[in-house]
Amino acid sequence: GGLGMKVSAVKRSPESVPAEQRQYLDRVHGPEETGDVVGDFDYVINTLPLTPQTVDFFDAQLFRRMKPSAVYMNLGRGGTNNEDDLIAALKAGTIGGAVMDVFKTEPLPASSEFYGLPNVLLTPHSADDTEDNHMQAVRLFQRILERYIEGKPLFNVVDTRLGY
Repeated sequence: GGLGMKVSAVKRSPESVPAEQRQYLDRVHGPEETGDVVGDFDYVINTLPLTPQTVDFFDAQLFRRMKPSAVYMNLGRGGTNNEDDLIAALKAGTIGGAVMDVFKTEPLPASSEFYGLPNVLLTPHSADDTEDNHMQAVRLFQRILERYIEGKPLFNVVDTRLGY
């Protein structure tokens, strides 16, 4: 794992993780194992896409299964966690803290309870913002366009059945 940490992942299709990525992971679990393994982690990082299957995926039941010291981070989509359940878990000390980059409603309303919680770090939907992310996106588009023009198979293709 990275930085001396044990790094595990939960993925819809664990077998689809390429060998070059597996070298950085101690384990890859299927989604059906989430409830059993979430309590093993100090940091739980949510990068789920928003699909009918992932709406409110992180709910009171999963938060209760986490370590009381766990930090939950949502860097994926706001609709994948139940915000009321998360706020309740943070207030009760069920989990230690949260880092929230995405929300069901953006911008986050001024009336949101997240603002008053001392164990929450809020960021403005900027987790992917790097110095050169716009140029990376342009280069990626150029590579995909070249492959399209040449009639070669594309990559990063959205699976419309899955919704991402």
